[in-house]
Amino acid sequence: LYGGEHIARTPLDLSQSLWSCDKNTSETTTTWSWRNLSTLATGTPPPARVAHAQAIIAGRLYIFGGRAGITMNESPMNDLWAL
Repeated sequence: LYGGEHIARTPLDLSQSLWSCDKNTSETTTTWSWRNLSTLATGTPPPARVAHAQAIIAGRLYIFGGRAGITMNESPMNDLWAL
């Protein structure tokens, strides 16, 4: 999961922007846990954003578009990233 917001139209800080939700199953229970992957990423990360699309295809996370600002007056992003 990449990006998002805690406060309306305010992108998360890049140190909180990349997460994985892991499914842990035993004989009797299934639990889910979140891991922050932001500190493990290498290279240049995508800019922080909200209102974007993302999908995992063949094990890669694709991120497209969105907005980077806190107003709706800025131009939408028109970029594609593969992580």
